[in-house]
Amino acid sequence: MKREDLKKDIRNILNNKKIKDAVVVVLILAFLLIVISFFTDNKKDKSKTTNSSVTVEETNTNTKNINIETQKYEEKQRSELESILKKIEGVGEVEVMMHFKSGEVKIPAVDNNNQVAVTEETDREGGTRRNDQKTDGSKVVMKSLDGDNEPVILQTNNPTITGIIVAAEGAGNSKIKYDIQMAVSRLYEISLDKVNVYLMES
Repeated sequence: MKREDLKKDIRNILNNKKIKDAVVVVLILAFLLIVISFFTDNKKDKSKTTNSSVTVEETNTNTKNINIETQKYEEKQRSELESILKKIEGVGEVEVMMHFKSGEVKIPAVDNNNQVAVTEETDREGGTRRNDQKTDGSKVVMKSLDGDNEPVILQTNNPTITGIIVAAEGAGNSKIKYDIQMAVSRLYEISLDKVNVYLMES
């Protein structure tokens, strides 16, 4: 009997229109919540991925730009040196190879806000004690460019030349070889031992 009573009660509950409507509403709301949470999670993941990829792309672009600028500078120096050496009498055809110690170095503007606080204390016996406190408030000066903050650059130092090799047609003549070494050494302010001159293969 108890089973039959239980079945009857369940049938009555299921046949009740109000309860049916309430169950349907609850199921619809649960479904909507699941759908909304799914889409918001996807948007967050996409925005995170987009932001990180933009940051990586910007870093890669900046590095490429620096490398391109350095290569242009090095190529210009090599080309100009070859051009001037060819004009020296007896040198003939020339090929130059340069070795650089480092890339371009940029020196930013710095705002120095150093403060010194001096405190003097006198004790009961008439003795004095002095305390000096120094605060270093140095920070790099920034500027806003297209919505991005960049440091203000005061000076850009070109890559440092550490060695030069010159192959010249006229290097078989010791005087011409010496003249080439002296010209290159003075032009780039490097010692003679860092300038190697060789006879060009004919």
